[in-house]
Amino acid sequence: MTAQDEIAVAGRTDSEAPKSAVGEIADALFEMGGVAHREEVIDRVAIHRGQKFVTDGIRHELVEAFERYCAAMARKGKPALFHLPLGEGSRRWSLTTEVMQRASRLRR
Repeated sequence: MTAQDEIAVAGRTDSEAPKSAVGEIADALFEMGGVAHREEVIDRVAIHRGQKFVTDGIRHELVEAFERYCAAMARKGKPALFHLPLGEGSRRWSLTTEVMQRASRLRR
């Protein structure tokens, strides 16, 4: 599975409902070169949603989605799409090294 496939799958549900917040975060990070401050990622997602500005609701939704996703992947012992590259408490979000490596191979 390619990095782009993994990003697409993260946002897809069986009913093909709108992309999940996890998928939106992964897409935004991918577009931004793989790493960015979380506020920049949140801004990008809001723009994709057609919002002129970020509401507290959007910010809370995306931060919660990021944290829940990372915690769930860690509990399951599965590789995640993204993480906190500077450690706990950091506000920098990043696609994982594995995802970035796969993405760079696709661009060749």
